[in-house]
Amino acid sequence: MRKSQAGQSARVAVLTNSPAPYRDQLFDRLNAEVEHFRVYYTQHSAEERRWAVAPVASYQLLGVVVRLGSLGPVNRGLLRLVRSSDVVFVGGYEQPSYIITMLLCRLMRRRCVLFFDGVAPSRLHRAGGTERVKRLIVRLPNLVLANGAVGRAYMTSLGVPTDRIFNQYLVPLQASETGPSPEASGVLFLGRLATGKGLERVIQAAASLPNRRFTIAGDGPLRASLEATASGLPNVGFVGEVGRGRIASLFEGASCLLLLATNEVWGLVVQEAIQHDVPVIVSDDVGCAADLVIEGVNGFRLRDVNAESVAAAILKADALDRRQLQEANRRILAEWNIDRHAQAFLEAIGR
Repeated sequence: MRKSQAGQSARVAVLTNSPAPYRDQLFDRLNAEVEHFRVYYTQHSAEERRWAVAPVASYQLLGVVVRLGSLGPVNRGLLRLVRSSDVVFVGGYEQPSYIITMLLCRLMRRRCVLFFDGVAPSRLHRAGGTERVKRLIVRLPNLVLANGAVGRAYMTSLGVPTDRIFNQYLVPLQASETGPSPEASGVLFLGRLATGKGLERVIQAAASLPNRRFTIAGDGPLRASLEATASGLPNVGFVGEVGRGRIASLFEGASCLLLLATNEVWGLVVQEAIQHDVPVIVSDDVGCAADLVIEGVNGFRLRDVNAESVAAAILKADALDRRQLQEANRRILAEWNIDRHAQAFLEAIGR
């Protein structure tokens, strides 16, 4: 890849929390485009994740001065990071190191771009002291790369001028074009088995549709209790953690994908389902729903999530017009792809 014109004269730094495959594919792309590009991580891979991922090529893991509980670490080297950069991308607005870096950028007159993965729709209705503090923080950067309609609406609600908010087009890790033979996964859940993912509704729907196969793929703290709950349901199968090579097979054999989560900031798995033309059934509190789920065309958005509504949506997914679904998905993927994702960041450097 050629080096971008904007990147030839700009020293670009990215401050984010830890390596993640969907993020590092973007950073590797930017590293190839931008002459002076470096990624700084505030911590090792998050403990609750099991991603086996090597960090991006040009990176540094920052040392920790102190950890402030759930807020995260205060890192060493932030002053040096800002001083040695012309443009600093900051991957969030809640960690202490993110806030310190944004303040340093303001004081040292460095261009600062806030980017974040998204926000659950229910966050739009929150108020209180925390939100008032966020209103001050999110006005520090020069630009905000929000993700999707809900992310933009949230930043607007916090007082960020609309002409400073741009979409970042977050996408999942790009899969190989070919995969193994399809598995008979049927109704598919793919993700972390944790609180807030709506997995109890998945099992309840399976109980009401005994002739449909349900596959729950992934691992997490709720796996044992979920397996116990579903022990009397022969149509529910748990396949545990799956590698990238098996994901395509699961989607190829799926009749639909369920993501019934509460407080889901985005939902990359929905985009993976769209890539495989698998109908998606999501709760209304999934951040990507407004941008990626076209009601009655490529899936369904459920306001009231219960066993009956989920089962009804699964049956309706069978009747979706496949030609319309595929055409809608092609339009979505023409906008939400790794090229557009990288271009949004490159444009932010030169704005």
